[in-house]
Amino acid sequence: MSDGESRTIEWNAQLNRHFHFEHLTRAWWETGEEKYAAELAEQMNGWIEDNPVLVLQSGNSPYHHAWETLNTGIRLHASWPNALAHCLEAEAFTDDHRFSYSENTPNCLGVRRPEEFQLATTEPRNWFPFQSL
Repeated sequence: MSDGESRTIEWNAQLNRHFHFEHLTRAWWETGEEKYAAELAEQMNGWIEDNPVLVLQSGNSPYHHAWETLNTGIRLHASWPNALAHCLEAEAFTDDHRFSYSENTPNCLGVRRPEEFQLATTEPRNWFPFQSL
């Protein structure tokens, strides 16, 4: 990721927040066409495979597009739970997929070291609400 828009931190951040999942979720929910849920399941599984959880290291420094705390918080708070809540009954969401997601979620929450968390009283950031979950 070194050319064009992908060079920027914000480009990578937005892709890893998965806001586009809402469109696939809504398409499946409103039409019942399995192709939308299948694409969503494929993207979720692919992301999990391509971005292993960082163990004993930060996503913030050096910056890691997939595991920066704000990106992780947004995924765990909004885009992934909403998509799963609406599409779990789709044929594309197999038991293997459900297991992969359920195994990955606690790992996402447990990889942060205490020194990574900025206190809102000393350095206000939009990251604090997600870091304190």
